[in-house]
Amino acid sequence: MNDDALRAAFARQEVEELDVYALRNAIDTEAGRRRRRRSLALTGGLAVLVALAITVPLLLTRGTVPVVNLLPVLDSSAPADPPKPLNLLLLGEDKRGGMDSARADTITIVHVSASRKQVYLISLSRDLYVEIPGHGKDKINSAYYYGGPKLVMQVVSKLTGVPLDGAVALNYAAMRSIIDTLGGVEVCLKQKIVSTHTNAVFPAGCQTLTGFQADDLARQRQGMSAGGYDRDRNGQRILAGVAAKIRELDLITDPVKVSRLLSVKGVVVDGPTSAVKLVDQLRPAVSAPITGLGGPGFHSATVDGRAVETLPAEASTLFRAILADDVESFALAHPQWVTAMKG
Repeated sequence: MNDDALRAAFARQEVEELDVYALRNAIDTEAGRRRRRRSLALTGGLAVLVALAITVPLLLTRGTVPVVNLLPVLDSSAPADPPKPLNLLLLGEDKRGGMDSARADTITIVHVSASRKQVYLISLSRDLYVEIPGHGKDKINSAYYYGGPKLVMQVVSKLTGVPLDGAVALNYAAMRSIIDTLGGVEVCLKQKIVSTHTNAVFPAGCQTLTGFQADDLARQRQGMSAGGYDRDRNGQRILAGVAAKIRELDLITDPVKVSRLLSVKGVVVDGPTSAVKLVDQLRPAVSAPITGLGGPGFHSATVDGRAVETLPAEASTLFRAILADDVESFALAHPQWVTAMKG
């Protein structure tokens, strides 16, 4: 499937259920192999790619990447392009009242360093007040409603100055299914959180969550000091937990396993760089740790009676750091922006 076909498939924005049973079989098979073989090397960059793609049970496409197209780039003997930083956009879709009302509930830039030794999840507030081409000024999450992932990519690139290599859109339902299929994921919290929806209590510290629990946690913002910013950090912790579980199960240690996972319905990356190319560029990475970054608190304004968010002054420094592939220096200089992944 060429780039144009991938983009056309994504533009249709059709909803397709992931074949969870195929993934479950893949995990069961690999779990058995893992007990017999514990010395396999793990390609961390691919863990990141697969984590981002399969943590969601619903992607806005029916497109898939044929296994035959993946195997050549997964072959360790295949020549790779010179490494460069990768910037992907991860969108959490919120559908209230049907498909026509879908908006981007979470917006995350995934920065993978050129060295493939560092991965950063950089959250942008869904309430940022921005210019949306053809629709005037509005909250950034509305761009998804107006033009889907493509328009959100355009808005985010203009806002940050960061060119994006691809985008993945996901739904809360997918997260539930995949986390349950993985057998739960560990999430570490800095403080106790009480769900305003279910009254469930998530204690401070590390805990293993089911898909339903992770979904519940990912929606919480009321009662937290930084509101939606704290919710975005919890989303980062959940994604990191999924990636860690994939590593723990050694699910992607060879081309066959990777192709099995990526052949699950709905796995597609949209943007100027094809999914196959992204896999090729991520292949050299080894055990990349995940660091979360986000605004330390509210930076609010009122426009036409609506509360909106604006970017803090430090954000421009962060965006320059992404372009310079030196996010580590920003994180060291701005610890208040860093998400504590271990509570």
